[in-house]
Amino acid sequence: MRQLSQSTASIVYNGLRQKIIDLTLKPGALLVEQKLAHEYGVSRTPVREVLVWLASEGLVEILRNRGAMVAPIRVDAVRTAQFVRESLEVSVALTAAKNMNALARLKLSHAIEEQELANAEGNAELFYQADEAMHLEIAQIAGLPLVWGYIEEAKVQMDRVRRLSLSQAQSFDKLIAQHRRIVSAIAANDPVEITDSLNAHLRQVLPDIDALRRNRPEYFDEDAQDRPVSSTLHGQTVAGLA
Repeated sequence: MRQLSQSTASIVYNGLRQKIIDLTLKPGALLVEQKLAHEYGVSRTPVREVLVWLASEGLVEILRNRGAMVAPIRVDAVRTAQFVRESLEVSVALTAAKNMNALARLKLSHAIEEQELANAEGNAELFYQADEAMHLEIAQIAGLPLVWGYIEEAKVQMDRVRRLSLSQAQSFDKLIAQHRRIVSAIAANDPVEITDSLNAHLRQVLPDIDALRRNRPEYFDEDAQDRPVSSTLHGQTVAGLA
């Protein structure tokens, strides 16, 4: 966030951005400069700067003469984020597989255990954090932690869908099984299985959107295309990947 180097703007940016991504602030919520300035103990100038920056990320909409509001989730942006994430993360995992050792296996095993703990507690937030930690750990094993930073920047819209999906899940068993498959493939240094397991895992967000758009349409862009997101994926149907 080099463009927002001042500490006051950084605090507002990080706090507001996180609330939008974790859906504390839902799409359509009004963002009043004066109220935000009071909340963060800053002047309106850094708040205005942050709102413009968040608008450039697609998380905020600036309303002429009406301030700003949290932007709806844009389906095309999620599709793009998924493509970028898959392209980068498969390469990261293939590299990590070449660097595996006993310590790396232990760290990934611990990451799965943290997810199982969150699952047992039915804690979606804890599971989300453990999920993110596992993917970051894979990047660190690969010696490419900065690539995870690029992925995080690219997947902000995708993360809002993930948060919404996790909040409605009865359990996280399916995701944990997918993670176990990924970790096993990396530990075995099996390029085909690494690619297949990550593709299946990361593409799950696409059919999830179709269900969420039907059940929670208020979170999504009204102008989103009517065709199902999962109808076409990298030249093949999602059903064909199952």
